[in-house]
Amino acid sequence: MKNLLRFFLYGFLAIIWSCADHRLPPSISCDDVATRVAGCANWRLTSRTVNSVEAITPCQQGLILTFPGGKLTGQFVLLKDPEYCGTGGAGGGTYTCNNGTVTLSKTVTFGGFNPIGPISQTLTFLSTSSFLITYTDASSNAVAETYVCAN
Repeated sequence: MKNLLRFFLYGFLAIIWSCADHRLPPSISCDDVATRVAGCANWRLTSRTVNSVEAITPCQQGLILTFPGGKLTGQFVLLKDPEYCGTGGAGGGTYTCNNGTVTLSKTVTFGGFNPIGPISQTLTFLSTSSFLITYTDASSNAVAETYVCAN
């Protein structure tokens, strides 16, 4: 009876462990981040969720995020910010990498007046040609935006 109980316990634990993903997320160095960012001139917005509900609107479809090089290295630009595209706000700002963690500091301007931000965002690469940006918007909603390389 004791062996049978032990067998069921090990079987149960094996089932539990097989259902969970125990792999560590792949680590990425800041050099890898710089290479991936520089390797794609245009990143296209493909998905935007607000509070885990798909919320991409027609004005957000096809928006491009760029990471300029040269003197503008360490910056990013959105001609029309996804969060404020209905009101015409341009987004952009600086980004930093610390131990592979990329943080964007976004500011949105409306023709140079009444800037909003900086808003702290986290960028996580999903693959070499796609990444996820997560942040909390001005209304305290959890936002996740997916971008893919559009070269």
